[in-house]
This record gives sequence, structure tokens and C-alpha cells, in this order.
Amino acid sequence: MDDLLGGFGHIEITPDNLGLPMMGYGTREHGTRIGGSEGVHDPLWARAFGLKRGENAWALCALDLVGVDAETVAEIRRQVSERTGLPPKAILVTAIHTHSGPDELDAENWNRPLAEMVAGAILQAWDNLQPVRVASGAGVLYGRSINRRWFDRPIDPGVGVMRVDDREGAVLGTVVNFGLHAVVLGGDNLQISADYVGYARDAVEDALEGTCIFTNGGAADVNPITETVRRQLAEGRPFVTMTGAQYYGEGPDPIFIEERKGGSFEEAESLGHAVAQEVVRVAEGLKPHLPSTGPWSVAAWVNHLADGEELVETQALGVGDFALVGQPGEVFVETALRMKTRLRSLGYRFPWLVSYANGAYSYLPPLEAFSEGGYEVERARTHGHAEDVQERLWSGIREVLPSR
Repeated sequence: MDDLLGGFGHIEITPDNLGLPMMGYGTREHGTRIGGSEGVHDPLWARAFGLKRGENAWALCALDLVGVDAETVAEIRRQVSERTGLPPKAILVTAIHTHSGPDELDAENWNRPLAEMVAGAILQAWDNLQPVRVASGAGVLYGRSINRRWFDRPIDPGVGVMRVDDREGAVLGTVVNFGLHAVVLGGDNLQISADYVGYARDAVEDALEGTCIFTNGGAADVNPITETVRRQLAEGRPFVTMTGAQYYGEGPDPIFIEERKGGSFEEAESLGHAVAQEVVRVAEGLKPHLPSTGPWSVAAWVNHLADGEELVETQALGVGDFALVGQPGEVFVETALRMKTRLRSLGYRFPWLVSYANGAYSYLPPLEAFSEGGYEVERARTHGHAEDVQERLWSGIREVLPSR
């Protein structure tokens, strides 16, 4: 049997030029331009992991951006494929969804093309391929997140971890999955930052060494619970959620959960360290081995429109008893939990749903959300999504998914 080869790479993608609009909030009104960045609090990265055995291979790259456009992904794939022979459908590019980063479509942010830098991170991972062993597992993190549409609806506490060791048993890196909006820092923040994700990765790397890659899960309707939010909840004022539902009565001066202001870097650090603590706990309990199957990758193109036709991509990657499904937009926690159940029924023990993958088609709600309305559904309708878009995406990828 061929060796399983793995490698990590990372390239900084912090904007070279400040003062340009930041992405994630429509309420930013400060800076040299409307919503313009005023400084860099912590660097942004493109972090990549590649896995290869014989002719079978895939690469995963996560960007410290709010999203990544499908055309940008196509260019990244083209550059990587030309250099490595890796098929485009075997390259997944996702974003951590920080709301304190630049507009990836505004080329003025960087002195080099973004696609070139991201491709460089994947190529670096490919250059670093070496014999590895892998293992995947999961932990849980409660008390740090809330469903922002309906307070009594679920969150996904699952913290997915893949640990990658070299042949001698030293940790080369970890790949992480957790579903939570990167919005500790609100619209009043004008400093470039990876939000809580940056703190989480740094803490994991301090504890385990190697490179840590973070992927976001079913985060579309899940927001952080920070000390600021806890204080607001304790004030006794009514809370208005993203659906317009009002909790805790109908008194005056309600708090609107969509108005994300006042979050601090200290709160981002606290949340990041809580995530990291669970990642490290899981990783330290894993025993990397040589899986009997994989790596494999598949993709399906699905019409997402209610009227007309426009195809979007959903992709899946796997190795051994691990599999992830990526979707090109913001995926609700309800979909993520349903997807994990479906993947487990196919034999994948600790599956992931990865949002913001290979495209930025706004929110991709489940069928039941459309009748409930709210901000996310309004955005989905603006993009023309069919109400059964999630079932279309599942049907498309299910047809090509291998069973164990």
C-alpha cells in the first residue's frame, strides 16, 4: 500500500493597504472610507492542508475572510492544478467568516493578486508532503453560542478535530471544525482581525505545535455568547432576534441581536481559548493511524434558483472514517446537524459540515426557515434560492458520496 502523505502550508493575506471597506457589517460608518479599516490587530492567513496516497489526493485551504467568491476559487484551482496535477474538484477553498476582514473582491487591498497568494499556500502544503498518520474525533463546547433566530432552537456544540502526525508521532498539524459566527467584534471595530478564530488557532499551536486550520460549520444562525451578551441578557430588556421574534416580554428599548457592537478583543480571546481547550483535549486523546481507505473527493453541481438555472457546487472530501461536506454559503445549524446524521448513516463516524466553501452565495436556509422569514431568508430570496435548495444540495452530493 502506498504511503499516506500529508503537508501543511500557510501564507499571510493581511491587506497591504488600509482604509478600504471591511466586510461583514452594513452598519460601519467610520474610517477614511465608509467602513474603512484603520489598523491591523492580528494578521490574516491562508492555511492549507494536503493529503495524498498514490493517485488519490485532495487539498483544503481556509482563508481569514468573510467569504470567497466562486471565480476566485476557480482561479486558485487553476493555478494549483497546473503546478500539481491535482484535479480542481479535489481542491476545497473555504473562509472562517471573520467580520473584521477586507472585501476579497477589492483587489486594492493587496499588492499581489489574492488568488496567487492562496494558491501559494496550497502549493507550499504540497511541497511539504511527507508520510503521515491521521485520526479524527470530536468534543463539545457548550455555553458559548446561541441560536440568533430562535433562542430555543439548537446550536451545534460539536468540535471536530483531525490530528495529523509525522511518521515518528510528532504532531504536524490539526484541522478543526466548529459552527459559530466570527462576530465577537462588532461593526464598531475597524481593526483587521481573525476574531476569536485567530486566538483559537494560536492557542492550539502553542499547546500542540504544528499548524492549526479552522473551518466554520453550521454557523448561519449561531452567534457567540460573550460577556457583553451575558450582561445584555441580565439587564432584563426584551431581545429581538433575526426573525423579529421578541423574547423576554414587550417592554421599551429592546436589544436587537443583529446590532453587533461593543465586542472586545478580550472577549474574542476568551472564546478562542475555550475553543482551543476543547480542540487540544480531543487531539491529545486521538491515536493517528494509517486509514484503510482514501483520500477521496467528489463534487456535484446543483441548480440553486427558484426560477431559471444557475449551478452551484457542493463538494465532499474524506479519508478513512472521516468525511466533510462543503457548501458555498452560510449554512444553518439545523442543516449541519441533519447532514451529520446522514453522513453517519453512511459510516462516517465524526463528519463535518463546512460552510463558506467554494463560493459566496449568501444564506442557504433549510426548507422550514423560508416560511419563518427573517434576515437570512430575505438575503436568500435576494439571491433567488429555491426553498428546497438544501434538499437539492444533499441529493446532488449523495449521488456521488462513497459509502463505507
